[in-house]
Amino acid sequence: MDKVDARRRLELLEETLAELLVWVRQQEIYDDQFDEETAWLPRLEPLVRPDGLAPLAPSYEDQCIRLADLPSELHSVSQMVQRAEGLLAGGRLDAALDRARSRRRLTQRRSAQSSDG
Repeated sequence: MDKVDARRRLELLEETLAELLVWVRQQEIYDDQFDEETAWLPRLEPLVRPDGLAPLAPSYEDQCIRLADLPSELHSVSQMVQRAEGLLAGGRLDAALDRARSRRRLTQRRSAQSSDG
């Protein structure tokens, strides 16, 4: 792999990481877990079944979570978000998002041109 190809791959990884970070930050479910009033743990504790699972909502009996694992999973996700924020600090997040948008527009234009024949 040459340097140009390696640089391109790193940029794609950085762009993908930036988009994932923005997506995670936009999810209310992520922020809600760190707020005492909206966290799942206290609300779901009374609903834990003998198998250790708790349904996320009464109408979603098939959507369950292992409540005992929730704190460690939240901690892991939080650490990933913090690492991603650190990697994309100093304006790198916005730059990566701009590159990703430009790359998508270019891909769409090429796709439209090829379908136009």
